[in-house]
Amino acid sequence: MHEWRDSLPSLTWTRTRTDKKTGRPVMIKTGRYAPTTLNDWLAVARVVFAAAKRKFDE
Repeated sequence: MHEWRDSLPSLTWTRTRTDKKTGRPVMIKTGRYAPTTLNDWLAVARVVFAAAKRKFDE
């Protein structure tokens, strides 16, 4: 049921820019999200889900 939550630590990000000559994206840097970023996402999701529950649970 919470597979999405368990998969958060394996998420990665990639920073790209567009090459001016070719117009193709060029990878600059890649990495994993910090645990604090993931905790912030979960905190926001918790607020959104609570508000949705209040609104649609009549």
